[in-house]
Amino acid sequence: MLRKLLYIYRVCIYSIFGKPTDCIVKKLNKCEVLNGNKLICNGDVVHPCVRKSLGFRGKEWWLTYTPYYAADENVENPYLCYSIGDLDSWQVFEQVKGAHVEGYNSDPSLLFDNDNCYIFWRENHTRTVLERGFQRGIFVKKYTSDTSVEMHQPIIESKDLYIDPAVSPCFIKIGDSYRCYAMHLRFKNEKFIFKNRFLNKFSNVFLAFSSALHIYNQTISYGISIYESKNVDGNYKYWGTYKISNINCFYTPWHCDFFEWKNNLYAVIQTSQCNADIILAESTDYIHFKAFQKPLITNSEMQKCGLTGFYKPTAVVDKGIFYLYVSAQSCNNRKLNQLYSCSYNFDELLNKLRGE
Repeated sequence: MLRKLLYIYRVCIYSIFGKPTDCIVKKLNKCEVLNGNKLICNGDVVHPCVRKSLGFRGKEWWLTYTPYYAADENVENPYLCYSIGDLDSWQVFEQVKGAHVEGYNSDPSLLFDNDNCYIFWRENHTRTVLERGFQRGIFVKKYTSDTSVEMHQPIIESKDLYIDPAVSPCFIKIGDSYRCYAMHLRFKNEKFIFKNRFLNKFSNVFLAFSSALHIYNQTISYGISIYESKNVDGNYKYWGTYKISNINCFYTPWHCDFFEWKNNLYAVIQTSQCNADIILAESTDYIHFKAFQKPLITNSEMQKCGLTGFYKPTAVVDKGIFYLYVSAQSCNNRKLNQLYSCSYNFDELLNKLRGE
């Protein structure tokens, strides 16, 4: 009953304040990720990152992701997979990083460079980063044609407990340098954190309702942060954070992925932590991004297909075809995140987004 009332409330305020409900994607294909003939964590998939290689280890298409079944951070550990048969069928190659005694992994990203494969991931509150005086760090593992080497020092670090400028990182080679694009987020407002247990519990409940009703959200998205390094696995220098222009007032960008096409850089963006839409933004200078008003996916439209809970998307354009992957939950099972995909001619898609 509460979900229905909340749905009706959101339909009303979205129509009043102009949040888009129509979208490009009307249908998604369900993907399968297998470990041998078995599923890992009931087939749960979040934080996907899909990339095409030049035939690395005899395979072209690769995927990295983490499970997150029932919101259990202990299973949130990155896996590397390759495509089998078609781009909706994937086989696990190996687990990239296991669970920690303290803290957890998240947000893996994939990059192919000079016949090598690099997997990046964030470690949150693990012993490795805490002992260095930080809260979070991004680590990398290098795969060559026949071996793998993990770096035990983070390439990007974040000290603040409630603010992280390197959420959902994506690594791209631009010329002779390497860039990391990520979301710069504030997770919590310290003014609403109390030492008193009762006050803190009351505050959390109040903030949850306030966010669900779009009255106040303590989570802030400052924009897209950019880091750069001369070496793919070297220390990355923070450039700055840049706001996304033309963004809807209901959106608080949460996770993202980036890809290049015809000398422009594009970002596919999850618009909020919960009840997210998926939108596309474009940059002509690889720094400043402008969002298209019409979403690729809206949560309200996809609920008609029995899907909700959309999370971090990933996208690639290959031979003019735009391949979009995103994790979503069934409306009947909110514990399980599954991988879905769709594909479009990218130039035609851009024309639709521009209203041409």
